[in-house]
Amino acid sequence: MLADVPWRWEVVEHSLEAKNGFWLPNEAPGLGIEVNETAAAKHPFKQEALHATTIRAHDGAILDW
Repeated sequence: MLADVPWRWEVVEHSLEAKNGFWLPNEAPGLGIEVNETAAAKHPFKQEALHATTIRAHDGAILDW
């Protein structure tokens, strides 16, 4: 989810560090992130339409969306 929206790092302030595909523990409380509420207000929630919800795996997972 690091590239889900182009404004992610404008809204999410963090000291996270990744190594070999894993997030490393850090000393920050909670998840180690803070949300910039002012920046987040510039990007109000918009419901996404799910496309191709009829193509599912045997376990019900959506395969093509």
